[in-house]
Amino acid sequence: MNRRQKQKVSDLIKKLRINYNKLLIKKRESKITNEEKHAIVTECLELIGTKYSELIYKHDGCRVLQSLLKYGNRVQRAKVVDNIKEHYLHLMTTKYSHYLASKAYYYAPEPEQKLYFRQIVTRDIHKYIIHAYASEVIEYIYNLSSDQERREMVFAFYGNYFLLLKEVEADSNATAQRHMISLKEFLTKKPNLSETILHKLEKQATKLVEKGLTRHTIVQAILYDFYQNSTDIERIKNINDLLKEKLPALLASNQGLYVACACFTMLDAKDRKAVMKTLKEDIKEMFTNRMAHLFLIHIISTLDDTTLSKKKIISELLKALDELINDKCFQNIFMGIFTPKSKTIFLPEEIEAFEAFKDKTSSKKPDQVRRLELLKMILKPMETFFEEHLTFYMQDINKNPLLKGVVKGIIEVGFTDEHHDLVDEFLRQLQKKGQYEKDSEEKGILLGHPDLHRLLKDLVKQEREQEATVEELPFSKVLASVIQKNLDDVLKTRAVFIILEFIEHQETAKLLLPLIQAKKKEIAAVAKSLPQAKGLQILLSKVK
Repeated sequence: MNRRQKQKVSDLIKKLRINYNKLLIKKRESKITNEEKHAIVTECLELIGTKYSELIYKHDGCRVLQSLLKYGNRVQRAKVVDNIKEHYLHLMTTKYSHYLASKAYYYAPEPEQKLYFRQIVTRDIHKYIIHAYASEVIEYIYNLSSDQERREMVFAFYGNYFLLLKEVEADSNATAQRHMISLKEFLTKKPNLSETILHKLEKQATKLVEKGLTRHTIVQAILYDFYQNSTDIERIKNINDLLKEKLPALLASNQGLYVACACFTMLDAKDRKAVMKTLKEDIKEMFTNRMAHLFLIHIISTLDDTTLSKKKIISELLKALDELINDKCFQNIFMGIFTPKSKTIFLPEEIEAFEAFKDKTSSKKPDQVRRLELLKMILKPMETFFEEHLTFYMQDINKNPLLKGVVKGIIEVGFTDEHHDLVDEFLRQLQKKGQYEKDSEEKGILLGHPDLHRLLKDLVKQEREQEATVEELPFSKVLASVIQKNLDDVLKTRAVFIILEFIEHQETAKLLLPLIQAKKKEIAAVAKSLPQAKGLQILLSKVK
């Protein structure tokens, strides 16, 4: 292109810039309508004519075209996309143009146009995925695609086997309900191809990790396939060696989480300490991140050196209690200690990640021993926190599971003098009266609160079923004395069901049954005045 031609392009961009600035106006008093925007886009398209190739590799030209895609109508967007699609692969690899490539896919109005872009990218995906700019476009397309389209993009990494895999999937869909076949299912149907495909997958995974592309979710999907299907532990360990200092970069998808957890599980103690050093300086960001907090749960649940866990993670968690206590992810880190791998808290794919390669772990310490060490680390500081804020958190105990977790943790380690303060205050508050029934303004003893009485039943049951506490039952004895002291108020509320929890089991019956037998007439009188109280009817039927 000679100097005169460059000047012409420069003049074109100057003219386009005027309209570009009009499209970007955000001041309320100067804003233009959609119809006016479409008219400006039409004017720009007329100015450009057939000169797209002169704009797509220039910074200003790319920005103008992106604005036309954003503010144009369906027909105008289709026209822009049609005029740049032949240059798409080249756009992906250029500094400024790769942003245009991403937006062209995003704003492409016709499904056929999106399909065209996916197909030309997928055709040489192994080549473009290792390119700095093109990999960003591929990741962008991958994140905007459906599950089926994502699987097809990942399968493209398997080379010619991609066609065979699609054929197997088509056969499966013809004979059963339509579903996406995984690589694992494919290799089950074609075991003779397993070695060749996994060797190819290992080479591809190695190259992607070495190029520092593990932050991309499509790369995490490829690594997931490798970890899910390879039976050669040495091959997996080779990838582990490459990944061990890059694990936080994997925390962008469930598949990346699986790989990070699997890798950490298999690493030896020295390498695990190296991983701990890669955690963010501001670890608070990880506490509230949807994926990163799960990896922290896995680390503290797997690392034998609980002192290191305390120094790097637990101490920072406790410092952030007051600020982050209402964040769900933050809560889950504690719940990972209180109720590890609970199906009511963690999703199946998250539990799958925690369990990945458990049989190949380098950990020597039993899980329960490690967990009890962690539990003792967090209990006292959390008791102090909740003791100061107890009234507030008791009002709606189901909204924040941590108070429940702490009280149950105290019962688990033993209701000793060291842990009396919080429970004593908890029981003192429960003897107060409050209005908690939706259809009544009458105040009742908090022992009968719908959620609190269930928690107390659970605590009695927990202590009764624990081998270490079943003989002494220290908490149950204290609770029984509180019930005896407040029996008249207890009988008028759901707290009756706590009494039933005591007397229905031999281990705890002796704590309340004699009192209930002695008060049978009084209980019958209360039951007569409260005919809707089913708990009292059941209680009377249990007393001879």
